[in-house]
Amino acid sequence: MRTRQENPTPCEIAKPAWPQGKRFAFTIVDGTDRSTVQNVGPGPVYDFLSELGLRTTKTIWPLAPLGPPRTGGQSLDPDYRRWVLELKDQGFEVALHGASDENSTRERVLRGLNYFREVIGQDPRLHANHTGQVESIYWGRRSSTACRRSSTSGPGGSPRARINSTGVAGSPYLWGDLCRDRITYVRNLVFPEINTLKVDPLMPYHDRWRPYVRYWFSSSEGHGPFLLPAHLSSSFAGIWRTG
Repeated sequence: MRTRQENPTPCEIAKPAWPQGKRFAFTIVDGTDRSTVQNVGPGPVYDFLSELGLRTTKTIWPLAPLGPPRTGGQSLDPDYRRWVLELKDQGFEVALHGASDENSTRERVLRGLNYFREVIGQDPRLHANHTGQVESIYWGRRSSTACRRSSTSGPGGSPRARINSTGVAGSPYLWGDLCRDRITYVRNLVFPEINTLKVDPLMPYHDRWRPYVRYWFSSSEGHGPFLLPAHLSSSFAGIWRTG
């Protein structure tokens, strides 16, 4: 059996082929933190994306928290569920941001995945770890994969959470096998750079040392009103130069 030291290249790369010979794609993963029907629901943002022909990704929490929420925002209660299904019918992707806005045991994660499939009609293809969740997949110190260290350049990426129970035998929060079997892509690091492929040219990739995730991908940071405009103004022209 080969050890990690004997096999320094654990990455399996799945290079994307853009349609019609295009050199890159632009999309958005809209985190559900603090989202409600009132502040994000039917209105100008998603209407504008739809008018542009952009069908982006909206993450959700299937289950309401049992205790105090980590950030706040709606789960799939009737009003929010109705709006999310409207987005799905328009062609927007619905993805997972954890089972709930709190720490979730394996049992709760399984219930959340099953409810997601019941409502959306299929398992989520994409999962983004939610800040501070104990059950986050390979997060905190475990998120810096050998693939990432050997392939990325430029500004350093940053995970949002600092603790996780991935790989801890006997942990009630261990759900890695469910992630592997039911989810295709998991977001890893985020970068202060609009051209994500510039800093992570190997994505999406599989890291054999972290077998619970089929494919990792990275993102550009844009969770606040000041970050994304700064990335766009400083970096967008470079996309056309570097492809």
